Amino acid sequence: MKISIRLVCLLGLIFVCNLFSCKKSNNNDLFYNSLHDTIPPVNAISVPINTGGTITYHYGDYIHFVGTVTDLETAYKSGKLSSLILEVNQVNLSDSNIRNYLTSTPNVDGKDGFTFNEQLIIPVGTLPIQCKFTITSTDYSGRKDKDSLYFQVIN
Repeated sequence: MKISIRLVCLLGLIFVCNLFSCKKSNNNDLFYNSLHDTIPPVNAISVPINTGGTITYHYGDYIHFVGTVTDLETAYKSGKLSSLILEVNQVNLSDSNIRNYLTSTPNVDGKDGFTFNEQLIIPVGTLPIQCKFTITSTDYSGRKDKDSLYFQVIN
């Protein structure tokens, strides 16, 4: 009887030691791996709504920019954003920047998604101006998505 109790205790001790000595691997599917990141971020602009026509605002109007940026590493698995830049620039006919009205760099480091909500007011002016709202998002694998939306501000 004493031998079997000692044997059970010894086997139990070996089991417990093996249980606590197991090493966890970073190859687990739950860990982000930028080498496996095959999908760039996706930008979506909700406001202003692009109806295909000219989006027009008046000087003194509040201009809102609302949307989302999401990133997947692979299908059904979230990735990690590293940066996001939101800009509004006045542009000329050749799409060259004339003046910057907004530059925002929200902290998205390590997030798999982000919702932005910015507003801008261009108080006064006499001539119509053309503006471009640009979103540039980058993930940890260096993949980018860049979207733009044009609008005009009139008197």
